[in-house]
Amino acid sequence: MRRIITVSAGIGLLCGLLAAGLFLWWLSLPVTLYTAGYTPLGEGTVGTMETSGTTPFLIGMVVGGAVLGGLVGAAGAAFGSDGDSDVTGDSAFLVR
Repeated sequence: MRRIITVSAGIGLLCGLLAAGLFLWWLSLPVTLYTAGYTPLGEGTVGTMETSGTTPFLIGMVVGGAVLGGLVGAAGAAFGSDGDSDVTGDSAFLVR
């Protein structure tokens, strides 16, 4: 039971790290701002967006992913199959 919880938490941690990396990459992209009007756009329309503190979001992604993975692993261990089924393979869905 501990193994499935640990593995699920580890997968959640990896997913959180991936999400944080993608979030940081997305923040580094330039932003093009267009305003509504009938005149052509001038030179001042491309710039960077000022960001507020992103540290809470990054910590939430990493820690939240690990916690959610652990909870899913615990639910899978508590309510999942114990592996002593007499029907194996893809035919298990057809027999039941």
